Amino acid sequence: MPLCASIPETVDTDTNTRHLYLEDLDKCMKSFNDALTSTMNAYRNLLTSFDQVAQVYGNVAQECGDEVRKPVGEFRDGMRDLKDKGGFEVFNREIFTGTISVMEPVRVDLKKALKSFKNLKSKQKEYDSVRYDLEQTEKSYAKKNKSLSGSSSYKKTRGKRDKAKASFDKSREAFGQEVKALQATTKSVLLQSLNNYLHCTAAFCGQLEATMSGYRTDVDSQGSTTFINNHMDELKEKAEAESMMRRSIRKREASLLYHTESDSRPNVPSAGGDQCQEDLKADAESASRNTDADRAPSMHDGVNGYGNADAANPLMGVNGHE
Repeated sequence: MPLCASIPETVDTDTNTRHLYLEDLDKCMKSFNDALTSTMNAYRNLLTSFDQVAQVYGNVAQECGDEVRKPVGEFRDGMRDLKDKGGFEVFNREIFTGTISVMEPVRVDLKKALKSFKNLKSKQKEYDSVRYDLEQTEKSYAKKNKSLSGSSSYKKTRGKRDKAKASFDKSREAFGQEVKALQATTKSVLLQSLNNYLHCTAAFCGQLEATMSGYRTDVDSQGSTTFINNHMDELKEKAEAESMMRRSIRKREASLLYHTESDSRPNVPSAGGDQCQEDLKADAESASRNTDADRAPSMHDGVNGYGNADAANPLMGVNGHE
């Protein structure tokens, strides 16, 4: 066999597809950590910005009367405490333990699958090499019009090829199982990680909302705030309505899936089917009320169907350019 001869590789579409999946997932997992680290840094910077804004308010209020200086001073001190003693450390810890660490089994199984692929490629190379040698011998004998039955080296090489093929097939099967295990692991933990991320983020933002609202001074005798910003209120109401609608859709999809599975098992009684339908009806009515145009108008610009962010931004025009 010439030294420069190129040994053709076995064409294995399934293995190539699985390897591409592993490469993509590996990149995603690296981006996952980077993105969350960037997010946590952004929240830390946000708290620092809150503190800086509060310090400016405090400085401006120095020459004002006590009725202004006192509440502004409380706000200034509160923002400093929010940055230094607030819930960020808890937020950061819960994101790490409940969102990042939960994905560790995926990283472990991904590492196993990549190692299995490396072993498979080694077995494939061995098989391709022996198979190529055997094919070259067959071509040589055919060209010389000679029988292979008397070639002891051919029989030996053929046995070596069959052994290499069996080893390759075994490694290929093992690699396929590793990929399936990885996919099952990913499926089992991904939503858990996402739900923790969503819960922690919403709770932390809720803490910020509650803290900020606590320093407002525009409160009437009934405890209600007198200042109104319709743009921001509408944004929140619209988000709440959309959230309820998403939950209603998910509940309906879960019910349909349950009834589909029940239909495939006619001997299994439907548990609480009527009640589930009533719940879905109630959810739909509630979501419909919350999406009323007077309560949560759509941010539609009438041109391309997308929301007009400028119209809902109270900062637009403050400096004459945004």
